[in-house]
Amino acid sequence: MEKILAIIYEIWNARNLLVFQEKNLPPQEISSNAFKKLHEYQSHGEVKTQKSQTSPPSTNSCSNNISWSPPLRGTLKINVDAHLSSDGHWFAGMVLRRSDGSAVGAATRVHKGMTDVVMGEAMGLNDAIDWIEKMEKHQVVFEMDSQIIVNAVRNREEIRKNWGSVVRRCIRFLKDNPNSDLVWVNRKANRVAHEIAKWAEHEPNSDWNECVP
Repeated sequence: MEKILAIIYEIWNARNLLVFQEKNLPPQEISSNAFKKLHEYQSHGEVKTQKSQTSPPSTNSCSNNISWSPPLRGTLKINVDAHLSSDGHWFAGMVLRRSDGSAVGAATRVHKGMTDVVMGEAMGLNDAIDWIEKMEKHQVVFEMDSQIIVNAVRNREEIRKNWGSVVRRCIRFLKDNPNSDLVWVNRKANRVAHEIAKWAEHEPNSDWNECVP
C-alpha cells in the first residue's frame, strides 16, 4: 500500500510539473523518485521508533545515522569502502545484506597506482557495481561514506577528473535500475565495509557467499 501511495503522489507531482512548468518526467524517473522518497521516509521512521523505544527524550537531533540501518523488505543494501595500504595499493571492501541483516555475501578488490583519495573511493563504487551486475541484482541501495562521489552522482554532475567515468557509470546504472539508489552514510555506519577493505590486504580479490570474512 505504501508503494502505491508513493507512486500516486509522484504521478500527481509530475502532473503539476507538466501543467505549471512544462516539464515532462519520464515514467522511469517518476518510479525512481517514488521509491527514493519512500525509502527515506521509512528509514527515518525506523530511526525515530528505535530512539523512542530505547532512549529518553532529547532536545538534540542528529541527521547522520551512526549505525547500519536495514533496507526496505525486498531490497538489498551494499556497503562499500576503500582502504589505502602503506605500499600504495587501494583495497575495496563490500558487504551485501538483506532487510533482516543477513549477509548475501562480501567481496574484496585491489587496485594499484593511485594516490587520489576520491579516485580510490570511486574505484570501490565501480567494483560494487561490477559485483551487483554480475549477480544480476536490480533493487539495491548502495551506501558509502564519500560525500563527494554521492553528491556528484545524485546531482548528475559532469566530472572531468579521472573518477568522472565512475560517476557517469553509476548514473547510468541508477537510470537503468530505478528501484536502486546511492546514498551517503556516516563512516561509523559503514564500519563493516571498512573492516573488509582492511582485510583485503590479507585476502585480495576474494568473494564470500552468505557470510563475511
